[in-house]
Amino acid sequence: MCQDPVEAAQLKNYSEALNWHFDVSTFKLLGRELITDRITAVFELIKNCYDANAEEVTIEFCDAGEISEHSKVIIKDNGIGMSPDEITNNWMVIGTSSKRKKTTSEPPYNRVLIGEKGIGRFAVEKLGSKLLMRTKKEYLEYVSVLEVDWDAYEEISNRQPKPDKTKYFTDIDNRYRTEPADNRTKGTELIITNIREPWTEPDLERLYKELSKLIYPFETLNYPFRITIKSNEYEKYSDKEIGSISVVEFAAVTFSINYDIKNGKQEVIKYKDGKLVKETTDISQFGPVKFNLYYFDQSAKKKFNRRYPKGTPFYHFIDGIKIYRDGIITTPFAEYEAKQDNKRDVLGIDKRRYSGFFNKVNSRDIIGIVEITKKYNPKIIDSTNR
Repeated sequence: MCQDPVEAAQLKNYSEALNWHFDVSTFKLLGRELITDRITAVFELIKNCYDANAEEVTIEFCDAGEISEHSKVIIKDNGIGMSPDEITNNWMVIGTSSKRKKTTSEPPYNRVLIGEKGIGRFAVEKLGSKLLMRTKKEYLEYVSVLEVDWDAYEEISNRQPKPDKTKYFTDIDNRYRTEPADNRTKGTELIITNIREPWTEPDLERLYKELSKLIYPFETLNYPFRITIKSNEYEKYSDKEIGSISVVEFAAVTFSINYDIKNGKQEVIKYKDGKLVKETTDISQFGPVKFNLYYFDQSAKKKFNRRYPKGTPFYHFIDGIKIYRDGIITTPFAEYEAKQDNKRDVLGIDKRRYSGFFNKVNSRDIIGIVEITKKYNPKIIDSTNR
């Protein structure tokens, strides 16, 4: 169909500014569809607790074994909490840059901030459709309460009116109020209801196992960060703190490499004449790394399994390479597969076999810890999806 000559003449010199808009369904793209694993969703929320200088985090499952109106997941921390201004200008702003402008948490811990994408709040939507958030800073005499109903977003998305009356993501109202509170308390509590999937005892065991890897496992932190799982249905997890693990004492072979940032040199591992040896090269473009390798032969695995037998959360801890940034595991490697053979072989270890020492080695024979930092590896970005 040809354009009307009069209309074409009118548009010839027409000019205006156009703005981006976000469809109401944006919440699903950033929640359910981007964060594809429930464990990763919990990780994202725990990261926010870590960044808030929390010392204690509780993940509580109430009547969550079967979905009902009483089912809920509660994540509570004793971190610094948020003021009304921080809720409005940080938490309620998608992809907020507040953590990119400030790289460490408040004193005395000065933790390197890890929840920098500004989408962790959408991890809630992966777990359930309704959120009641209660948050408070220590010096305030009231607690801020925010209610978000993702079902309301979905309902509007499914019945959008005519184009000239379209509602966008940023047009939807969320209820906010304040309530009196003891000014000595602080922290944030996320109460998630209308949960999307039940949490069985094996699910909690899986969560326990993966959270045990969250913090770099082979060094003691100089600040407390304790995570506890609670359930009113499973006695084993009625009040279970995430434990730590020691593997060095069981490994048949250990090996580590480091770097010299001052001289721009990186140690590398090479296999020569039946032995692992260190060599030095220039630091690569992606930045320097530290690497610790722990190899378990059959004898070492038997000793390990006697300490951590089948049915305990650490039974499958020997499961290949993990990457930690500033002491916290990167999220793609937290994704879980119920069958060990389906786990992602991120470095192709199970797809190829090396000669000599590595002749029959697969990811279930080694623990490898790659350490990177935000400071020296700024262009390595961890992702929340597969």
